[in-house]
Amino acid sequence: MAGRPAMTAAGHNAAGAIARAAANLCAEAGAAGVTVRGVAAAAGVAPSAVIYHFANREGLLAAAHSAMTEAIAEWMADARAASADGRGNGLSAEALAAATAIAFLRDHRAALVALQELNRAALRGDLALGDREADWSRVVRFWSAVTGTGDGAGETGPIWSVILEGAISIAALEVDPIVRDALIVDLVARAGDRIARRPLRTAPAVAPARTPPARPDHPPGRQRIIEAVIALIGEAGVGNLTHRNIAARAGVAVGTVSNAYGDRQAMIVDAFDDLRWRGIDAVILGPAPPRHYLSEIVFTPSGDLRTELALIHAVGAALVRNPDLGGAGPGGLADSVRHLREGMAERWLAMRGIHGVDAIDAALWVAVTAAIVERAICLPPAGRRHWADRAADDHLAALFGPPPFSDGVEE
Repeated sequence: MAGRPAMTAAGHNAAGAIARAAANLCAEAGAAGVTVRGVAAAAGVAPSAVIYHFANREGLLAAAHSAMTEAIAEWMADARAASADGRGNGLSAEALAAATAIAFLRDHRAALVALQELNRAALRGDLALGDREADWSRVVRFWSAVTGTGDGAGETGPIWSVILEGAISIAALEVDPIVRDALIVDLVARAGDRIARRPLRTAPAVAPARTPPARPDHPPGRQRIIEAVIALIGEAGVGNLTHRNIAARAGVAVGTVSNAYGDRQAMIVDAFDDLRWRGIDAVILGPAPPRHYLSEIVFTPSGDLRTELALIHAVGAALVRNPDLGGAGPGGLADSVRHLREGMAERWLAMRGIHGVDAIDAALWVAVTAAIVERAICLPPAGRRHWADRAADDHLAALFGPPPFSDGVEE
């Protein structure tokens, strides 16, 4: 800030402690959990010190982003150093990649979700972040080194980077840590087989894509409640969902909400399924050309993030922070996430002329598109849609071979 004296060592230490406290709060509770008072209490300083160093809440969030990004960069540097010491001698690159991804997820699961939230805040213009393209380049170099694939033009390093980033991202949504780890192992093994065109270690069932679901048909009163749940999640996340708030937004009595939904998880599941239909199924079942599915699902014509996708991500972030929301067995939120992941991807691939895939292939394709989206939203608005569709085409060809384009679009 203009006119301030040069910061002393004590000032640097205080600023660092505040930034770390903001990062911890952001990882634990999301951007909504970061307040000047909360960070001051966590850092053991007065609120005035937070204001002095970071001006306002937006400055705190930017500092939290930097602190989490730096922590991840240090982790990657340590992992590369360990690899250079020969720890992985004699092991396959795919095994090392899976193990590294599992370790990364163990250490940075909460931060990963928080960084994605901050990226979306920057996309909306609510927050100014640093050079995120440089951050992506560093990540590509790291995963290229882990997999031994290089990062030059025409090499598969960037392909593997997207696969591993995406695998970590979707595995983070799994409630059971054993399932999370097993999913990463399966995704890495399948990606290696697909890229190398090896016989599949587990042959996928040759079957048509799942029958597309119809849009959920709810009575008007319940649909109003669902719309209220969606609106409240969009405004303040899952933590804002109380029966009283929902009733006020829906224009119904509190008892009506209680009668319709016995617990919060059930209403979130219905809201999530409704969002899934609007944001994903409606595109795949609609007139959009298959080569433009990703851009149509994710972005508006002007390159802004579609509301449905932002809210689906908010629900996923809530699931990571509160595993109890996921439920157990069929019908829970975790089950809805899996259904979204696998059913959508199978239909997507089938529309591109790729059949005979299984649940692992479907999860692999969602992992790829998840990572592509995270990169695309860091680009200028005018280029997001084209870049995302082109990246999806490149990865589709790398994994499944050049598909027969059925939408009449020229290369």
